[in-house]
Amino acid sequence: MPDYTEKELQTAFEYLKHEDILKYVPVDKLGNKKDALTALCTMLTLDIDELMKSAKELKEGIATIKNFKYYLNQGLGRYGSAKPFENMDAILVSKGIALMKESCSSLSYANPSKAIHTTENKSGTIKISCDIYRCGKFVTLFALCHEAGHAVDYPLRKAFLAMQTAIYPGFTGAGKEYEHFADLFATSFLMFIEKDKTAIQNAATKIFEDANNDGVHPSKSDRSLKVSTHISSY
Repeated sequence: MPDYTEKELQTAFEYLKHEDILKYVPVDKLGNKKDALTALCTMLTLDIDELMKSAKELKEGIATIKNFKYYLNQGLGRYGSAKPFENMDAILVSKGIALMKESCSSLSYANPSKAIHTTENKSGTIKISCDIYRCGKFVTLFALCHEAGHAVDYPLRKAFLAMQTAIYPGFTGAGKEYEHFADLFATSFLMFIEKDKTAIQNAATKIFEDANNDGVHPSKSDRSLKVSTHISSY
C-alpha cells in the first residue's frame, strides 16, 4: 500500500462507513488502520487508489454541501462585479444582487445522505443526490448553484429582467428556459468565484449526463452547448 497519511486513512474509513461497507466487516480485528484497509481491500477486491480517490471526492462533496450557505452568501456579495453585469447600471445591479441574496437567505440544505437520489429545490430545501456529491467539489457546487438559480429565477424575472437576460441573453421564461437559466446562473457564478473553466465544464457535463432524457430538463447536448458558449466568452 502507498504511504497514506493518518488523515487520508481516516477519510477512507469514513467513506467505507458512508457506503455501509463496514457494516459487515469486523475491521476492529484487522489491526491498525493501514493494515485493516489493506486486508479489507484484499478481501473485497477493491483497488486501494480508486478507493482513496472516491473517499476524497465524497469528503469534498459533503463538505461543499455543509458550507454552501456561507459560500453562496459571500459569493453573491461580490457577484455584482461578474462579467454579465459589467456594462449595466451599478445601482440596478446592486438592487438585483440584494434581491438574489434575500431570495437565497431562506434556503435550507438537506444533510447529505445516500438515501437521496434526486437533486431538487423543493419548498426551499435543496437536496443533492448522493450520486452527485460523491463526485466531489465542483460537481456538487454546480448542482447547488443550479438549484440556487431556480431560487433567484422568478424574483429576478419579476423585478430585474435586465439582470436575468444579462446572465441568459434572450431569456423569455418559455418552455424549459428556466432550466437553462439555472445552468447559466451556476456557470457565471462559478466562473466568477472559482475561475476554473475545465472543472466547471466537466462538472456541468457530468450533471447533464445524469439528467439527460428525464422529461424535465432540456437535452444534454443543448445544455452543454449553452454552458460551453458562456464559458468561452471569458
